[in-house]
Amino acid sequence: MSRRLDESTSINPTNIADLAQAGARQMEVFLQAQSSLAQRLQETTATSLRGLEEVTNLGRELTAKLLTARSMTDAASAWQEWIGRYVQYAVTDAQRLVNDAQAVFLESANAIAGTGGSRA
Repeated sequence: MSRRLDESTSINPTNIADLAQAGARQMEVFLQAQSSLAQRLQETTATSLRGLEEVTNLGRELTAKLLTARSMTDAASAWQEWIGRYVQYAVTDAQRLVNDAQAVFLESANAIAGTGGSRA
């Protein structure tokens, strides 16, 4: 029985070298994917912060128009303009979010599969 165990556990040095090379390749693919995902998350965060700044500016403009409105018509007009611009921003932001999420999922799937993939 001990002889069988020795035969089945004997390791060929060339196999170890091949395994080490394969492991190194997998680690390289993993690190590339991790770097790519980190860069994408930085870009997404920067875009989100710009979007928040845009919404803040929209609010400031609305406040200024409401404070200077001379009639209810002027105030209603300011609100209507703000709502239109905000909805337009929200649609654009939602589409960007879907595109970013899709790209992150694709990159993650490629990293798990070990293919590396390309940036969308």
